[in-house]
Amino acid sequence: MNALSQHASDHLTELLEVFGLAAATPLSNWINGELVAGKGEIISLINPATGETLVNYRDAGAVLIERAAQAAERGQREWMGLTASERGRRMNAALHGLEGHEEALAQLESVVAGKPIRDCRAEVGKVREMFEYYAGWCDKQHGEVIPVPTSHLNYVRHVAYGVVGQITPWNAPMFTCAWQLAPAIAAGNAAVLKPSELTPFSSVVIAKLLEGGGLPKGLINIVNGLGKTTGAALTDHPAISKLVFVGSPQSGRMIAEAGARRLVPSVLELGASPPISCLLMPSSMKRWRVPRRPSLPRLARAVWQGRAY
Repeated sequence: MNALSQHASDHLTELLEVFGLAAATPLSNWINGELVAGKGEIISLINPATGETLVNYRDAGAVLIERAAQAAERGQREWMGLTASERGRRMNAALHGLEGHEEALAQLESVVAGKPIRDCRAEVGKVREMFEYYAGWCDKQHGEVIPVPTSHLNYVRHVAYGVVGQITPWNAPMFTCAWQLAPAIAAGNAAVLKPSELTPFSSVVIAKLLEGGGLPKGLINIVNGLGKTTGAALTDHPAISKLVFVGSPQSGRMIAEAGARRLVPSVLELGASPPISCLLMPSSMKRWRVPRRPSLPRLARAVWQGRAY
């Protein structure tokens, strides 16, 4: 292991210790208010800067999905026992759990995902924004009475799904974690969330910190593992009443099929916009008044985020 790899590995160990995840096998799951190690096959995280192994952890598998689903059902019943306004207050109060940990959380994501620290700090800020916004919606979700030309009472009542299964991608794990969790629990649901196997730790930390800020035990559960094992067990579990996925069209198709088999609604955000690099020749630059030094940082960010400019 070269010096750069050793530094990254040591730094990751320090960060895992800060959040209580460090162990012989990192505690890569958050279930019913507890850190839990997986029991399945070993998954290796590769240091994107060196190509060497950064850390190993174990796949959660179907056993931990079952445990997480049961915890979520209990957590959801407790959550719905609160008034809507109290749920909103709890969501706002939960953000206090993040205070003082923002920089360490950003560094954890930067080391594991290989993202610029600037982007990771921005993602931490998005976690706060999402929970602040959706906390305000808790007591503003109302049904309606629909006028009909008879004496019948025709009305709509909004009811929570129960437990929502969520899968997030590798390129913005903290942002999409909060993006999926906040509206789900604001609507009265509990969640079992599986991050990408490439970026497992930040979502676990977010769930732990939010629960430390006052959310009920079992309301948010994070399980980490491969799509073919942990992901499949999540999408097929009978306790999951809705599926949310952000990722590739290929995986999205399989998740939609799993939902269709059980008549479970699925929300899919599927990425399919490859980055495009446009190299302009000097004559074109002059004609279009393009600077001779294009913005390479912007182009690099486009490639990283999978966007075309």
